[in-house]
Amino acid sequence: TAADGTTIHELLLSFMEWATRYYRKGGEATSQVTIIRNSLRGLGDLFGRERAADFGPRKLDTLRMHWVEAGVGRNLINRRCAVVKQAFRWGAERELVPGPVWQAVASLRPHGGYIGWITRF
Repeated sequence: TAADGTTIHELLLSFMEWATRYYRKGGEATSQVTIIRNSLRGLGDLFGRERAADFGPRKLDTLRMHWVEAGVGRNLINRRCAVVKQAFRWGAERELVPGPVWQAVASLRPHGGYIGWITRF
């Protein structure tokens, strides 16, 4: 099925095309499109060639640690994680991502001082 073979790059491309059409005001893309693009860039860089079906909370935690190491603040990290979760939910709704993958990704708690606990154990 498509859900089994979709790469993260393919998911992100489809999601960005949708977001660019959805987040519009007065015929122009809103700032939300930029927020989404910036949030998903690291995901594509680190995991883009992998199957979306193989993504999960440990990989999202790895992405989060990448942002921590880059000096991104906690609030922005949490917003970026929310966008990643939104992309996977959107993909599950369109059968590009298996539903259990989106549910697993959504299970990662927001960054709150214990960041990286999944990766360390």
